Amino acid sequence: MIKLKLLTLLLLILFTLPSYASDLPPCPKDQTQTYHNCFGTYTFADGNKYVGEFKDGTYHGKGTYTFASGNKYVGEFKDGTYHGKGTYTLASGNKYVGEWKNGKNHGNGTYTWADGTKYVGEFKDNKRNGKGTMTVAHGSSYIGEFKDEKFHGKGTYTFASGNKYVGEFKDGKSHGNGTYTWADGTKYVGEWKNDKRNGKGTMTDADGSSYIGEFKDEKFHGKGTFTFTSGEVESGIWADGKYLYESVESARSECAKEAGKAGTEYAAKQIEKTCLAEKQLEPES
Repeated sequence: MIKLKLLTLLLLILFTLPSYASDLPPCPKDQTQTYHNCFGTYTFADGNKYVGEFKDGTYHGKGTYTFASGNKYVGEFKDGTYHGKGTYTLASGNKYVGEWKNGKNHGNGTYTWADGTKYVGEFKDNKRNGKGTMTVAHGSSYIGEFKDEKFHGKGTYTFASGNKYVGEFKDGKSHGNGTYTWADGTKYVGEWKNDKRNGKGTMTDADGSSYIGEFKDEKFHGKGTFTFTSGEVESGIWADGKYLYESVESARSECAKEAGKAGTEYAAKQIEKTCLAEKQLEPES
């Protein structure tokens, strides 16, 4: 009785599995003939093989194309090219499952790399284009827009460390407006250029101190205000992450006062020039 139930279960499973058999009649065994509206096998001299449906002498319908290299495509064909839904498996272990158009990944699909990295989303002309999710094997992930294989548009990149960037991307880099949050709670909200903080923004450290102002290549640069946890404030001009002075006018005035202590006009000019250079300012013409 138990064996009968198991046999019945196996038969049900077999009947519910997808069938890849064709309703078309078999193709002639003679490969020199034109295969039309039939199901057959065509083996090439280089070792490649196609098994599937034919129309007007070419692959059309459902079939399997196996390369001598070990690559394989299983799916739909149209006029001799991959078209419709199909799976392409490379000998390397990489795999694409999804939609095809004129022989290229086009539409929605999933591309999985042998190392475990995976992309699920839209494709166009064999490239990641549109909206998608990419999960890297080491634990980081990106959810957002793509253009020609790169992050481009709006998206969220989460690092394996717990850090996160939410904002605009261009050519695979943080570019435009965005928010970067560190795992320890430190946060930057502002402008980006080529993966670096560039432009105006606000950075709040985990200890409560903050900087509001201009940045250049990740550093405080330009006009800005730094507020310490004690409440002390440094407001003015910054360069390469260092505070220089309150304003250009105050800096020039300070240098002029130092120059005024010199005994000669020549010495005064030299002192003023050196003072301004230290503050990264040019003497007035």
